[in-house]
Amino acid sequence: MNRISVFSEEKRFGKFERALKKTALLSFKDLKKDHLAVEIFLISDLKMKKLNCKFRNKNKTTNILSFEVPSGMPRPDLGDSKFIGEIFLAPDHVEEKKEELGFLLVHGILHLLGYTHSSERNAIMMNKLEHKIWNKICQKS
Repeated sequence: MNRISVFSEEKRFGKFERALKKTALLSFKDLKKDHLAVEIFLISDLKMKKLNCKFRNKNKTTNILSFEVPSGMPRPDLGDSKFIGEIFLAPDHVEEKKEELGFLLVHGILHLLGYTHSSERNAIMMNKLEHKIWNKICQKS
């Protein structure tokens, strides 16, 4: 069983929690991944800008950041689930850019599972997979 935790920095972000949890669970199911755990944080644009500056040296807000967990980091609270990392989403920025939170979550999950867009080949493969997963999720909703 996969474990998805969603935390909202602001109460108004709570309206997204259930859908994002479902999106993460369906993504793992489609990828045939089990016994994984991920934490998703819905944060303000200001907090996202600070994280982006601190970890990517970019002094601007972004839509999503994902952080893989360091190898071997213990999480006894998760039982037999393997903690793969954290995903930070900025709902206000996403809305402003007319993007989809769920699609970005799929993107972040793929990053935590090792997918990258560091080369054109990898970018094409990752893009194709995230669209495939997102289309399946949209059909189930």
